[in-house]
Amino acid sequence: MRVSRRRFLASISAASVAVTTGSTWAQDDAYPRRFVRLLVPYPASGTAPDLHARIFAEPMSARLGQRVVVENRPGAGGTIGAAAAAKAAPDGYTILWAAGSLFACNPFLYKNLQYAFEDFTPIGCFSDCSFVLFVRRGLGIKTLAALLDRMRAEPGGVRFANGGIGSQLHLTWERLMRLARVQGMNVPFQTGGTLQALLGDTVDVGCSVLDPGLIQYFSSGDLVPLAITSPTRRPQLPNVPTFIECGFPGFTASGGYAALVPRDTPDAIAAKLRTEFDRVTSDPAIVAKLDQLAAEVPQWRRADDYKAWFAGDRELWRKLIEETGITLG
Repeated sequence: MRVSRRRFLASISAASVAVTTGSTWAQDDAYPRRFVRLLVPYPASGTAPDLHARIFAEPMSARLGQRVVVENRPGAGGTIGAAAAAKAAPDGYTILWAAGSLFACNPFLYKNLQYAFEDFTPIGCFSDCSFVLFVRRGLGIKTLAALLDRMRAEPGGVRFANGGIGSQLHLTWERLMRLARVQGMNVPFQTGGTLQALLGDTVDVGCSVLDPGLIQYFSSGDLVPLAITSPTRRPQLPNVPTFIECGFPGFTASGGYAALVPRDTPDAIAAKLRTEFDRVTSDPAIVAKLDQLAAEVPQWRRADDYKAWFAGDRELWRKLIEETGITLG
């Protein structure tokens, strides 16, 4: 049987597509074939996102059968590392470890970001951390109401230790001042310098992610916790009220850390990562490790739930940033 040249070329083309498609699925099924990079756009010096990333990487390595290697690439509020992740090949071998501020705050603080939330596909949210507002012992204040009374009596006199302009911690303080209609003084510090300033009575108020080190200062009485941003009281600080209890309805905030991959990562690979992610976050041993850090696995850990939570969180910070006029260039 004689086959025309056009039909012959068409058959070759169809076969090529079939082989390519089959090869792609074969690669997806065999994923991963080598180590996976977990890109953390924050420092490695014991910071909360770095600690949580390393807790995640170990069991995820075991689940995938290949090492998940933490790579720290800090700078500019996480924007440098996030931009690098956005440009990475969408092959499942680069996972971005993101704090909520990367997408909820930075788009409204920076004018020329090299990434967007839409550049990524969420895998899920691993952990949730509450923020706590506290004062130095020498201030002689033990409640949030007393602090606000002091600020009304001395506008601009109370000094806030600002460890990062435009950070969620700083914005939480700004949010409180706007709602309470009080004024304070922002004193900028390099990351990690705020606690020492408070212990040395250089400043008066701080806001930080709740962690074991901070709890020790509360237990010793060196620092005095006033309120926490969780919806309900945290078991590590049962005597510390929420902002909601202190008269600020809806005043919640958290520093969740999530895993995302570049957009266009094959569905099969994203699905496999989500399956193993869910198994890791359901592991009682992982839950216990997060509890030791005063954190928890959020109820909105799965990808779709994370998207819904994130949409509301971004709107909250967008409105606040626009009202305060804070920009970072």
